[in-house]
Amino acid sequence: MDTAPEPAESDTRDWTFVLDGGCPECGYTLHDPATTGQRLRAGVPRWQAVLRRPNVAERPAPRVWSTLEYASHARDLIAVLGAWSPRRTAW
Repeated sequence: MDTAPEPAESDTRDWTFVLDGGCPECGYTLHDPATTGQRLRAGVPRWQAVLRRPNVAERPAPRVWSTLEYASHARDLIAVLGAWSPRRTAW
């Protein structure tokens, strides 16, 4: 049986800054909340292509997430923020 990978490097930054200015690391930009569903749907083909890569679960370095782990993180954030959003709409 494989051993669990080392945890990703700890990040202690306060990420709430992305709410006002976007995120230069991942490319997130502020947008009108009414376009969230459209933006999420537009990203589906890109995620599908990325997740088909043969090495999707391999970490590029021991403490750096794999593409699959980043995709799972994005999925989880979308679910949590969608449930939290006061302006939830059918995406």
